[in-house]
Amino acid sequence: MARLFWQNEIFEAAFREAGLDDLDELCDEALRLSGDVLTATRTRRLVRLHLPYKVPGTDGKGQPMSFYVKTQVVPSFGVPPKKWLSYFFKGTPVGREGRSLRRLADLNVKTPLLVAAGARGHFPGKLKAVIITRGLDTHMDLEAYLQQETDEDKRRVTAECAHLLVKALHKRGFALGGARYSNFLVPKAGTKSIFEVALIDQPDFGRAPHRRARDLRLMSLDHGRFFSGPQAGS
Repeated sequence: MARLFWQNEIFEAAFREAGLDDLDELCDEALRLSGDVLTATRTRRLVRLHLPYKVPGTDGKGQPMSFYVKTQVVPSFGVPPKKWLSYFFKGTPVGREGRSLRRLADLNVKTPLLVAAGARGHFPGKLKAVIITRGLDTHMDLEAYLQQETDEDKRRVTAECAHLLVKALHKRGFALGGARYSNFLVPKAGTKSIFEVALIDQPDFGRAPHRRARDLRLMSLDHGRFFSGPQAGS
């Protein structure tokens, strides 16, 4: 059995009861039948599962909760040669994303709650990785928010919070590497606080000064898609 490292015993019990507490089971194609497939590529898949959450010692089946299971299965030498060094030294993007969630949480940056993570194998052999998170039901991605919000002031202030969060991380010596609007979750009603902005999909987060310029370039490109004129503070 390939081990997963769980952060919450109650959530672990819910997955165990569903027969999904093992890395290989979660990476299996049959997981598609257990939930909603949100994205799928050649090696990666994101599935939303609804499992009952039950406090130990209580009766009843519990209330269903949404979990997001992201998996990656890479066959031997299953990546392009230009990525061999990255996979050899850093492992899979999904495995790295689990580590990034912990680091961001340690920095008091909002993220989806990490429920479990696990990885197995070493390049050039077969690789498997899993991360399980709880959804932020009160949030939506920034790109989707800007598409549906009609109040221009709220749109600008909410987008600026994402820009300020990136700048705050840069000031502390960090860079994202993935700074598109779709990588930020914001409250569905908008926000005026960077502490309410959550980050997702950050496998390359870390101390990489050369990536800061890329962060700002990507943010500027997305700003130009949704707003006219320069962004505040640029």
